[in-house]
Amino acid sequence: MAWTSGGRSRTGTAQHKRWAKAVHRHYGYQCVDCGYQGTPGAGDVQADHDIPEAEGGPTTLDNGRTRCIPCHKAKTAREAAKGRQRRRKRPGQPHPGDPRAFPAPPQAPDQAKHPRG
Repeated sequence: MAWTSGGRSRTGTAQHKRWAKAVHRHYGYQCVDCGYQGTPGAGDVQADHDIPEAEGGPTTLDNGRTRCIPCHKAKTAREAAKGRQRRRKRPGQPHPGDPRAFPAPPQAPDQAKHPRG
């Protein structure tokens, strides 16, 4: 299932369809991970970005691979876990209302300890 933002999905564009068709033909509808031989038009092998678009991977034949559905799902799950791990490692920003996030202002010296001279 492709993610959509209310309109046509990213994978439904003419440009993506041309790219996917070129990738399928280049790899002969065979999964690059497990060797499964797909059938043209059956949808059992999918075009995939080797370097994900989310990580700056281009939509080019060099970055395209064919994967059967189970291998594609497994790769997508690994990429999602990697993305979650990256987000967890980011330093958090303090909430402006959290008093622990900001140091206390300096206090005036105690007059009893520091008598005027």
